[in-house]
Amino acid sequence: YLNNMYLDRVYINDEAPRSFKQFMQEETYTLMQDSVTYGLKGREDGSWELQYWDLKTKKLTTKQLSTPSEVNNKKYAYSPFQRTEDLLYVERYSMDEQTIRSFIYVIDLKNNRVRKQQLPIKLKKNEYIESFYKGQLFFSQTYFPKNNPDTEQQRLLMTDGKKTKRLKQLEGEDFNTRILNEGKLIVTINENDETQLSWNTFDMESEKYTVHQVPLPDRKKFPDGGGFPVSILENGRIYFSYQLKNDDYRVLVFNPTSANIEYEGNITNKNPKIKLSLSDMRLK
Repeated sequence: YLNNMYLDRVYINDEAPRSFKQFMQEETYTLMQDSVTYGLKGREDGSWELQYWDLKTKKLTTKQLSTPSEVNNKKYAYSPFQRTEDLLYVERYSMDEQTIRSFIYVIDLKNNRVRKQQLPIKLKKNEYIESFYKGQLFFSQTYFPKNNPDTEQQRLLMTDGKKTKRLKQLEGEDFNTRILNEGKLIVTINENDETQLSWNTFDMESEKYTVHQVPLPDRKKFPDGGGFPVSILENGRIYFSYQLKNDDYRVLVFNPTSANIEYEGNITNKNPKIKLSLSDMRLK
């Protein structure tokens, strides 16, 4: 289903239980991955409450979790950033400023346990976790170049603690970087290309980098620079939608590694008196 909405969180959908919507209202740190929305909230006694809503199965799961003794819900915020199999990774933030981090917390969803796990390196205030996969840390680093000190730039790096590799091919002002396949696959989409669908992939295991470009012969030209393709990445797939010469839209679903089209269809405007505008896509 495609929804014409600007929503950041799936739980706002009317199908989610009211109790979950209420739980997600205040001081709840969230993650959306593969049609599942996770919410983590700290309690005064130091424990955590975790709730997650699966939009496909319509199942709500609630867990009360005991935490390591150093967990301080008043001093720090704890935010989930990735799920891999039955493990949910949680990063700790300072409530007033981002401090140096050398570890994350791991929630075992099967055994309802929380443990501490060391990162391969210490992250500084200007460094942010993007993905953690089999001991490999993928992170971003903000900086101000000497030749342009007023403009903040971003580096993308990968490290196992012994060697650090910069992934320059994934960097770019027009690139939107997302993680697929539970942290294994890094995808960057060029969101400001009107004439083609273009994205780059990087496999964390093989360290293989691939460029994908799909021309759009039926793409409407926008002289004002607007109307760029809309894209989402979910469930290991890339979903594109773009406007045709009329008010209709084309929808394409790609395998991100092979660039094979797995679905193709149109959204047709059947009322010529009303202009159709697709502002967003959501996978249900």
